[in-house]
Amino acid sequence: MSSPRVVAFLEERAVDYGNVRAALEWAAASDPCAAMRLLAETRDLFFILGQADGSRLSELILQRCPERNRERAEVMVAAGEFAFLHGDVPTALDSMTAAAEMSVELGERRVEASARFFLGLNQMFSGAPDKARIGLAAARAIYQETGNLIGEGRSTAALGFSYFLDDEPDRARELLAAALALDRAAQDRWSQGQANLYLGIVAESSADPQAASSYFREAVECQLPYDDSTLLPMALVGQASVLARRDPATALQVVAAALAVRARNGGELAPYFRAFAERTRAAASQRVGAEEDRLWRNGSRLAVDEAIALAFGTNLTGASTSSARRPRMSPALGISAREIDVVRLVAEGLSNKEIAQRLHLSVRTVETHVRHMLTKTGLVNRTQLATWARERAE
Repeated sequence: MSSPRVVAFLEERAVDYGNVRAALEWAAASDPCAAMRLLAETRDLFFILGQADGSRLSELILQRCPERNRERAEVMVAAGEFAFLHGDVPTALDSMTAAAEMSVELGERRVEASARFFLGLNQMFSGAPDKARIGLAAARAIYQETGNLIGEGRSTAALGFSYFLDDEPDRARELLAAALALDRAAQDRWSQGQANLYLGIVAESSADPQAASSYFREAVECQLPYDDSTLLPMALVGQASVLARRDPATALQVVAAALAVRARNGGELAPYFRAFAERTRAAASQRVGAEEDRLWRNGSRLAVDEAIALAFGTNLTGASTSSARRPRMSPALGISAREIDVVRLVAEGLSNKEIAQRLHLSVRTVETHVRHMLTKTGLVNRTQLATWARERAE
């Protein structure tokens, strides 16, 4: 799904996430092949809002529906990516390999490209960049053949990063620059975030902290509209590595926040970034001494907007953290306008029914908004959310 369509899809369907999940639960039990078709169409929703749910449902549906068709191949790709996002690399690689083979059998070139891309991506971040290039190059060739600029940009960026992992930074920069040009031509902000993340890591490794920080900041800005919990935390880890040299206390809190943001969606960082985070944590911890535990706890409690403000010294709207220590609620910080409306009324003490009447929504929709806000802020109950909102009242 292209970048603009994903944002529109999320705006339309995010409030119905609970309903979509319930429909899939019901269909998995009563008509698993219908469930497979539904999951193939809604998997982006689960990647953004519920990776643990997506992992469980994809595995269940694949077990129960015997059909061998395009939808099965797509769900196999999704199952493989969910497995990788949960740290189960062997299962992920097996699922992607099988999906690629089935796609060839079915003549589904688009799904084959997706399977080979994710297979290569998983191999790359699991420590096998040379093997990864086989799948990534194959995916790139299919995307070029079919005129898919978004796929071509993403596979080109991954190929570039694979060369960086093989200690060829010049080749990496060349391919990443080409990828970014493709991403801009396709107006694909998510992919621009991917390319900037990789460019930031290359710059950081070359001892160019200013360039690295600029790339990481751009990566975060690109990922915010998607409520991203995969690449955005990786960019925060990258920024923490830049900060560790001059401000280890802040760096430690940013690493903790990044891991917490990632965990809230039911996943963990890829092996490469997990090792990156552990190195950054170790370097910062050594310098902060006895303050380590307190700083780590503080970081783990930060909401996404607070983590970004701490990492970059601004809330990405230009206000410095010295003048805005607690960032205000804003759609630019990954919180929708409707969520802001709901949480402000929560802070006023209104019940879900009263909020629904005030905003002309269903009670279930209000419940969904409240649940999403608890997830985004890392809070556990309505009272904490009300306090959080009052502290940020404009």
